[in-house]
Amino acid sequence: MKLSARALSILIVAIFIGSILTSLTGDLNKKEQVELQDSEVVFEATSPGHNVFLQYISSDNCYYCYTSGGGSESAHNLKMSNPDEFVYITYSSSSYITTNDARSGNVAPIYAMNHLGESGGAPTGYMGDSDPEISGSDGQGTRYDSTFSSGGYMASSVNDYQINVIQTVNPSNSNNVDITMEASYIGSGTAPSSTVLYAAVTEEKCAYTYGDGSYAHNCWRAWLLNGNSYATTSGVTGGGTGFVNMDLSKGPHSETWTVPASLARARGGQSGINNMLTIGAIYDSWSTTSHNANVFAVSDSSMGPKMDLAVFDVSLSNPSSSDGYINGDQITVTATAKNVGGLDYTDGGTLEIVYLDTGNPISVSSKSLTNLVSQATMSHTAVVDTSSMPSNAWKTSFGARLTGLSGDGLVSNNLKVEDLDHDRPPLAKQATVSGNNVIERGSIFNVIAKGAADDNVDTIDSMTFELEVSPAGLNQWDGSIDSGGNVIVNAGTTNEGREYVMTPVMEMVSGWYDLRSRTLDGRGQTSDWRVTSNAFELANGIPQVFAEEIGSVFCDELTSIDLTNHVNDPETPLSDLIIDSDHPSFLSWNPSTTSIDVKFAYNEVQGCPIGTKSILITMDDGGDYSSQGVLPSGTLKFNVIENGQPRWNGLPTQVVDEQGPDNDGTLMLLPFVFDTDSNGQSSDSSLLTFSVVGNTNPEIITTTLIGSVLGFESANDDANGQSTVTVRACDIDQECSDQSVIIQINPINDAPRMDNSGLESISLKVNTQMSIDLSSRITDVDDSSDKITILVSSSVPGSAQYIRSSGMLNLQFSEVGNHIVTIEVRDTYDSNQFDLMVEVFDSVPFTISKTDSQSAYMVVSVSDLFISQTPNVDMQLSNSAPTFTSISVTWTICGGGVCDGAWVYDLEVSKSASGWQTPLNILLIGGEEGELARPNGFNEMDYFSLSINAVDSDSNNYKTQSAVRWDVTQPLPKPADMDDETLTNRISVLEQRIETIESQIESETGDTSNLEVQLYNLQTEYDEACNDPRVQCTSESTGSSTVDESSGADNTIMIVGIIGAIIIVALLGGLFLMRGNRTQETLEGFQWADTTLPARDMVANSMYGGTQQMFQQPLQTPQPTHNPAYAAAYHQPAPVPVQPVAPIIPAAGPPLPPGGLPAGWTMEQWNYYGQQYLDRMNNQ
Repeated sequence: MKLSARALSILIVAIFIGSILTSLTGDLNKKEQVELQDSEVVFEATSPGHNVFLQYISSDNCYYCYTSGGGSESAHNLKMSNPDEFVYITYSSSSYITTNDARSGNVAPIYAMNHLGESGGAPTGYMGDSDPEISGSDGQGTRYDSTFSSGGYMASSVNDYQINVIQTVNPSNSNNVDITMEASYIGSGTAPSSTVLYAAVTEEKCAYTYGDGSYAHNCWRAWLLNGNSYATTSGVTGGGTGFVNMDLSKGPHSETWTVPASLARARGGQSGINNMLTIGAIYDSWSTTSHNANVFAVSDSSMGPKMDLAVFDVSLSNPSSSDGYINGDQITVTATAKNVGGLDYTDGGTLEIVYLDTGNPISVSSKSLTNLVSQATMSHTAVVDTSSMPSNAWKTSFGARLTGLSGDGLVSNNLKVEDLDHDRPPLAKQATVSGNNVIERGSIFNVIAKGAADDNVDTIDSMTFELEVSPAGLNQWDGSIDSGGNVIVNAGTTNEGREYVMTPVMEMVSGWYDLRSRTLDGRGQTSDWRVTSNAFELANGIPQVFAEEIGSVFCDELTSIDLTNHVNDPETPLSDLIIDSDHPSFLSWNPSTTSIDVKFAYNEVQGCPIGTKSILITMDDGGDYSSQGVLPSGTLKFNVIENGQPRWNGLPTQVVDEQGPDNDGTLMLLPFVFDTDSNGQSSDSSLLTFSVVGNTNPEIITTTLIGSVLGFESANDDANGQSTVTVRACDIDQECSDQSVIIQINPINDAPRMDNSGLESISLKVNTQMSIDLSSRITDVDDSSDKITILVSSSVPGSAQYIRSSGMLNLQFSEVGNHIVTIEVRDTYDSNQFDLMVEVFDSVPFTISKTDSQSAYMVVSVSDLFISQTPNVDMQLSNSAPTFTSISVTWTICGGGVCDGAWVYDLEVSKSASGWQTPLNILLIGGEEGELARPNGFNEMDYFSLSINAVDSDSNNYKTQSAVRWDVTQPLPKPADMDDETLTNRISVLEQRIETIESQIESETGDTSNLEVQLYNLQTEYDEACNDPRVQCTSESTGSSTVDESSGADNTIMIVGIIGAIIIVALLGGLFLMRGNRTQETLEGFQWADTTLPARDMVANSMYGGTQQMFQQPLQTPQPTHNPAYAAAYHQPAPVPVQPVAPIIPAAGPPLPPGGLPAGWTMEQWNYYGQQYLDRMNNQ
């Protein structure tokens, strides 16, 4: 019975556990049911929100063009499904082997295939004008749909532009088609000033036939060019040179062509205009050799406006004149409106007669529009009064405009005006006298009267002139002496005018006369009078000279003589005469002062022209003396006296040698000069002072003047030639005169010389040859190069060789050090010797700088140079560095007198331009592979150094002469003192170190107390850093991970299984124990159990390095202790000694006992167990 009860209990427990497991795992077995929906079939490509242009390349024999679902069907389907947003043109060639034939539009001057860079292969498409090309077909007839829906590579500003295309039958000739395109900028920005109008005529149903008998659509037939011309496979009609260029910054641009309807051939029952489709697009540019231009807008004639009204005709008439108008004329304006679209118009509107005022239409009269069927017209006439129009306008535009329209197509044809020139009052120009303007009594002369129409109505043929004369400045005008005016002169030039005959009367006084004229135009309008002052002069008397001696003048001095009392003209003021002379002593005539300037010059041979001297002058008063052949003349007499200047005789030429004892000389100056006073009397020459005022060749002659003695010598040993030295003598009256002496230098032989510039210090790699062009550096001022001998010797025999045939000096040394090369150059008479210093080296010093310095080859910057941090290094080659082909880097680290880390690696020279950046993870010498010398950052008083070996592109070796050293002395700042980047980097380092130590603890089988102390210290520092508000740390510093739902489910099953097993075991155990003996538990008072001592606390011992032995020791007087566990937290591998760093532990324990911290205790242990220790001591 007991067995049955036990079995029943087990069964009940099993059923209970089973039901629990079933309820807990039920959700894990559910499977989500997905309902399949029917996919929507889309027959129309998604709209891109704007028009898209496709350039489609096809060929008659292109199977993938005409096959079902091929390229042609793809383009046509897209047009049919999106007729108002998709435009395409087919460039159809006869064969896909050569797609750039004339049929495809590859004709001058557009060359469409060359533009796209295509010559073979179809089907191919270009959306917009851009790459990539879209080739092949998808077999579904949707090859271009996705590109269309994504924008079709149109310009990003496509919605800022608009273009309309209209084609209509020409009203005058039904065999022609009128094509109008209107392009405009409708955006809010600045319209471009330069765009191109792409325009083409196509066949909507192509007359070309595919291999299967089908046909394509929109095949190119003609290019529409500038100048109302077009180009086909037969050439250019109309002389066009390219597409039309447009300036949209000036407003909408409209362009019209008239082309034969026969451009579109018959297909499918359609021909002429019925099979013609015109395509227009706005490009930013067009090239015949490249594409990828921006396409701003596109349209075709099937998309153009269906309704379009236009002002069709305007005519003007002026009853007062057949050409132009003057203010006050009444202009009759007749205008015709026409429905040029394809639909009847019934929505009203107005036809207004207008004129333009500064470009703005001013309405004069209006008429309501009637219902206009297609091609119907309506006219309106009105009279425009011009009285209030601007008087300064050159022309006025009269016409008509349509307003109040509804549903109209093009707006550019709603206004039409005709220009009518404004007949403005004419202008007068200065009349001029033909020929000589000095008029003799009884003679006649001609005058050319000139004017300007100042409009586009009158010409010289419709203008006449009025002329009047008056004595100069008196305004006593008389118009009775002119006649003629029928002859037009200088026609077609700016000087055109009419010739008039002027007949002076005897009552007119002699002198100057003013002339004025005014212009009359064809309608009697007159200009203002235009005056020509002093236009002509009636003849006057002859000037004369009074033969009186003028007086004394000084020799060789410029003297001004007033001629007021020496020259006279009965009718002409003296200042108006022109006085001249051919005499060498006559300098100038000064009308403003009525004086002449004369100078009787001193002559070195003849001296001063002392005594009476005469000058013959001529006088021109403006009269006509052609019959006499000469101007009136007379003689002026002068008394010439000395001016007191010193006078020089010629100085003899002096000769010196180039060098040697005869390279200088002296010249006594007093024997060659004499002086006079201001009255021309002789004076003492010894009172003269001398100075050198000129030296034409100072680089070869130097001069010295001592008193009246001139000293001179050659400037250097190579000086030769001659120089002219100018000496000035001045007397006590500061009268001065100059004289020159020629100094000649005789050449003396010079030894050859060598130009050793750039050779002062030569650096040469050992066993490397250097060649120097020695012959080009050696010169001899006296001898030619073939007479120069060159001898070369060296301190190292055989290391320097001179090749006479080439003139090259070859240097090659096998010994490192400083060597001397001696070069001796000789000519026939002398020699020179030169020494070259050559430094021979094995390796070039590789210089390193810690700061930006162009003198070093490499600049090395170190960051994060703090205690307990691993520094980062940035190495950059300077601009002065040669091109290195290999660079080897060696880092070493030392501390406590021992260098225990080294890292040697090669830099990747391909990164020379960007430099090299790396953390200084220096490896431990003798450690395991990858083991770092400082895994927890650098220690205080550590130092590390860098040395580099390199080879450049010329195979020169480079070595660091002395390693560059950095010292680690600065402690790591507190988190609050770190900048954002340093703090973030520090947290990342701490997380890595924490994760590494946790992994070591997990894998360690022995004592992990040292690792746990390190972990605690790192975690404490990490928590402090994470408290900074600038950062946000994860909830767990390390070890966190995410699991997917499947693994979570597995864990849930495992947990439920464990819980079930525990419950089963517990229940079974309880069933069995209920039958056993029960032991009464006894409670004892509190005491330190062996397992409750701090020494038995394995958690504390694992965190703080082990305390079991410490707590088993008897109490002692507190002594300073050193805990190796804490030192291990910052200890580097032996033998480098380090300073112990105390961990950061929050202060939370009780006060210390009077004897201080008990022996064997640490503060961390005291914070956790100190209170229990005090309680135990108090209970004893």
